[in-house]
Parts: sequence; C-alpha cells; structure tokens
Amino acid sequence: MRRYGLIVVGMLFALNKIPASKIVTQNDWHGGPGITEPADNWGIGFYESANINYLYQWGRLSLSIVINSSLSPEQHHIGDMRSGLDKKLGVGNMDEGPGSIVDLDVIVAGSNGIRWYENDGTGNFSTYHYIPYSYGNYLGYDIADFNFDGADDIVIGNYLTGKVWLYLNDGGGNFPHYTSVGNHPEVHQVAAKDFDNDGDIDVVSTRHHKSFGGSYWFKNDGTNQNFTRYTIESIGPGAARRINAGDLDADGDIDFVVGSFSTYWYENRIEEDDDPEHGFVRHSLDYHKNLYDWIGDVDKDGYLDIITANIAEDESRVSPTWWENDGTGKFYEHPLSPASYNAEAVVSIDIDYDGDIDIIQSFWNGGIGELGWYENDGNQNFTYYKYVDRYHYSCDLQIGDISGNGLLDLITSTHSPGTSIDWWELFDSFAEQGELTSCIFDAGAAVKWEAIEWDEETPEGTNIAFKVRTSNSIDEWPDWSTCQLLDDTTIFSLDSVVDQDTRYLQYKTILSTSDPDYSSFLYEVRVTYDDAPAVAELPESSCELRVEGNTVYYTVALGETGRLSVFDVVGRRIVTEEVSKAGCLELKELPAGLYFVRLEYSTGTVSRKVVLIR
Repeated sequence: MRRYGLIVVGMLFALNKIPASKIVTQNDWHGGPGITEPADNWGIGFYESANINYLYQWGRLSLSIVINSSLSPEQHHIGDMRSGLDKKLGVGNMDEGPGSIVDLDVIVAGSNGIRWYENDGTGNFSTYHYIPYSYGNYLGYDIADFNFDGADDIVIGNYLTGKVWLYLNDGGGNFPHYTSVGNHPEVHQVAAKDFDNDGDIDVVSTRHHKSFGGSYWFKNDGTNQNFTRYTIESIGPGAARRINAGDLDADGDIDFVVGSFSTYWYENRIEEDDDPEHGFVRHSLDYHKNLYDWIGDVDKDGYLDIITANIAEDESRVSPTWWENDGTGKFYEHPLSPASYNAEAVVSIDIDYDGDIDIIQSFWNGGIGELGWYENDGNQNFTYYKYVDRYHYSCDLQIGDISGNGLLDLITSTHSPGTSIDWWELFDSFAEQGELTSCIFDAGAAVKWEAIEWDEETPEGTNIAFKVRTSNSIDEWPDWSTCQLLDDTTIFSLDSVVDQDTRYLQYKTILSTSDPDYSSFLYEVRVTYDDAPAVAELPESSCELRVEGNTVYYTVALGETGRLSVFDVVGRRIVTEEVSKAGCLELKELPAGLYFVRLEYSTGTVSRKVVLIR
C-alpha cells in the first residue's frame, strides 16, 4: 500500500518566487584574452589580463613568472649515492605529505639499492630511506598508487635476482608489505599502468642484455597480490634503459616506448585481439642508439609525440629528436639543433610557462656534462639555451615542484665518479600583483544576482580579491564593486553589492603577493543567480495558503481572482487552476518529490515549498 503525505518545509518569503537558482562557472582560462562579446558561459577565455599566468597549468591562474631562461639556475644538493648504471630518478608522494604540489619526494636507483629522499615541503632533503631488499647494479623501478590510497607505491625490477617486486606504501613512506609480481631473466626496467583497462595497475618489464632482450607484461587480478605473466617477445631490444607509457595511437589504451639500441614503441592490442599472450605489437621508430626517451604532446595537437636522446658510439655529435605523431601511431622525425655529444636524458614540458612545450636535455659531452633546454616558439621552432656547461657525468632528469611554490624545478643525477643528486630552481620570482578581467556573462534576461564564490590557494603573504559589476547594457557599466571577504571565506553575497534586475555580469580578480617566491592560485569561480521574477507579497491577511495531508487549502481575498500553480523541482509548472474565495487542491496523484506551490494575485503572491512523500 502506498502512502502519500505532504510536509511543509518552507515559509513565506520577503520576496516570493519559485527558487530557481542557476550557476555559471569558470575553471579554465587557457583560451587567452580578447573575448569582447557577451556569451551565455565564460568558456576558457577572458577579456584581458596583466601580470597573470594562465598557461602554466590549465585550470589554474597564478601571477606572472619571471624565468631564468639562459642564466645559471640555483643548484641545491639532495644527496650522494654509490654509482649505479644510470642513476634513474623519479619523483612521487612517498610519505603522503601535504599533497603532491607541495611535497614531492625524490627516488633514485644506485648500485647499493633504491633510496627515497624525504622532502620537508620546501626542497630540503635531510633524510633518506632505503626500499627494503632492493640491491644490485641494474635496478629499474616505477611509481604508481596501486591501492589508490593517495601514497605512491613502487614496483622494482632486480637484474641480479630476475624478479619483479611490488612494495606497498603504508602512507608514511614505509614499505612493510611487498609481493612478487613475477620473474624472467635479467629483469631491468619496469612500467606500471592499467594496460588492460580493467581498473587496476599492471606491470610491463624488459630484459637487459647487450645483444638481445625481451619484454613481458604482468596482469594484476585486482588484489595486488596475484599477477599473471605474459611474454610480449622473448627476443627483442637489448639494454633498454627506460620504458615510457602512454596512448600513442589514440585508441583508448596504454602503449609503451622502449629506448635501446634503437627506439621502439609497442602497440597495445590486448582488448582488440582479446589475446593477452600476444597483446602488444612492436614498431621500430629509428636506428639511432637511444637509451632514453620521453612521451609528450610537443605540438599540442592532441597526440602524444616521442622525444629521444640519441647517442653515437664514436661520440660524434648527435641531435636529440622530436618524433611527431600524426595521430595514428606514425611518427615523423625532427632533429633538434644544435647537436651535442651524447644526449643522456630528455623531458618535455612547458618550462617557461608560455603555453608551448619545450624540451630539456642532459648531455654526457665527453664526461664534462651539460644541462640545457630547447625553447619552443609555439610553431615547433627550437632555440637552445645552456643552463649549466659543466655538470660532470650528467645522467638522468626529472621535473617536479620540489620547492613547494607551485613551479617546476629540475632534478638531476650523475654517473660515477661524480655521484651527485641535485635539484635546480629555474625561476626568478613572481610579479607583485596581477589582474584578470573576465568576458561578459549574458544571463539572457534581467536576473537577481545572488553570490560569487571561488576556490583558491593562498600561501602566507599572498592574496586573491574580486570585483564585480552588472548592467543591462554592455556599453554602460557602473563602477566596480569590491567583494570584501571576512573570516577567510571565499563566498560573497551580491544582494546589496551590484545592481539587481540586470542582464550582464563581469568579474575582475586581483592576485597579489608580498613574497616574490610565492603566488596565490585561483582554481574556479562560480556565480549564482535567480532568473525567476520576484513579486512583492500581499500582507498575510489578504491571502492564505496552507497544507494538510495531501491537500492544499487556499483563501482568496474578497473580490480577487487568483491563480494556484504547482511547480516541480526544476521549475516546470505541472498544475494550474484559476481560484477565488476559498477552496482546496488535492495533490495525491503527484509522485513523491519536492514541489513549490504558488498562489498569485493581481498585486502579490504567496508561496510554499513542500515535499510529497509516498
């Protein structure tokens, strides 16, 4: 038996209307300035800005950044370690600190095991920790959150034992639980991704051999305890130093790239062929000796490209190379100039925050070592700048926010005899103040503006402020109204701040800092408004609206004729009756849910918010 009831949860309002608040949101500005025409949403562009960076990370505004493009960056020492084959570097959130933006730790593999250096959140590394039972000269590893608890776990390939191990992080940087992923001869490099698209993290590994190698993948059953090994190829590229993974052919699954005596990419066909044993197909990219590579969308066309650090056996000058992906997994070669002696490692990222992808490179250079970067002008024309011209036996590179200021830093390692791990601060300072003016939001009709709210990150010494203005004409605007916040809130009522019953709204945000090392960050702006017309109510004695059970009772003032309406939660009118004097309306046929009942007169209205329960 179904039961129906009607519970009154509303009261008479000072301005009676159907509550129909709407919201307009902006959380991306990378489309840039120049939007002059009104629009029914803010999109990804804006009207104008000064000293604001909107390209560094899409979905985040910061103050403009002053970069050391060709000057020597500031070097900070992390630690020393006995030499391994290649001193592979990684960055991750090993101790579940304040968050990956402000507490990236550094992981390095050497001949005496794998360490992670603990970041205090500001780039100081006074403590390091060993991963248990990780030893040997040929150690590969990758970092991934296997159990999705917010702390990075680590999978290790050990050449001496021929085993792949998974170490689960307890959230404090300790690894009390580890399990065998599998084994094969001469395990070297590993990569951890969801290769079969089933929601858990699998592992790919390579075999290290000077003349030949091989590759394998280990399917996770979802427990992180049981993995099934499949042979991709028992004989393949040897001496692979890196595995990088990404969707290279844009088909929705993860492929991977191996740098060896040549560069190869492996097409993932696990789902297409329904054959995990032969789930990857190898494609050759080039025949340069390349032990290091990187994946990134250099030309920002939506397809992942490959960047290789090429090596010549005779130490002749060899160019690092950008391989342009046409979107189908076909790659076109673009050597970078100038060439140098033996590029050791490469990464691609927008290092100068100007909206295009640059390439950072370390060079062996006869043991002298060199660190530099190729600046992209936006059309994939590259100019080389030298960071450091003597970084002896330079080896691996990584990029991450080590100092905790929201900006990218460079992490490097060296071969023996210089067994150093360092990070380099690449930026100079933030601008003191910047502002951005949004494009004009068009509500479509005159509305009541309710509130502006935003999500921000404001380190000590930084601030974010807002100004708002509204109008019925885009050619005539009043002065800006300042949104002065109290008690560290980020929501501000617009009720008495801006002109109401207006159609257009524009905001201006002002970011500032008193510390040139830090910026405030803006992530999202939201404005709520009500487009239902507001009508002043009659005195309580002139009309009456009450609810008992599933019946609405009304009383109409003498000599008046009114309209009784019922609206659903999205504002659709579902019942309308012309009424006079006194009477009632049965609601028992309506389904359960939230409704609004409104009684309208020639000079006023009265409303109730109600919930119908079965």
